[in-house]
Amino acid sequence: MKMLDQIKHRKSVRSYNGMPFSQEDKERFMLYAAELFNPYGLTPQFRILDAGKYGLSSRVITGADTFIAGKIK
Repeated sequence: MKMLDQIKHRKSVRSYNGMPFSQEDKERFMLYAAELFNPYGLTPQFRILDAGKYGLSSRVITGADTFIAGKIK
């Protein structure tokens, strides 16, 4: 198989142990994220999303009930 074909057909999966993202961890993350700085003056925004509530899933992440989404404002 040619290298390009190998790259196209590779599969990478991340799995998690099912330990929930505690409310304390969520709050600590959001406090940390609120203080992030970047040299471009852009404001990053983050949301912690419950996979069940929002119907989220991933082909490369298994066993996760919570996702962190980010965007630049």
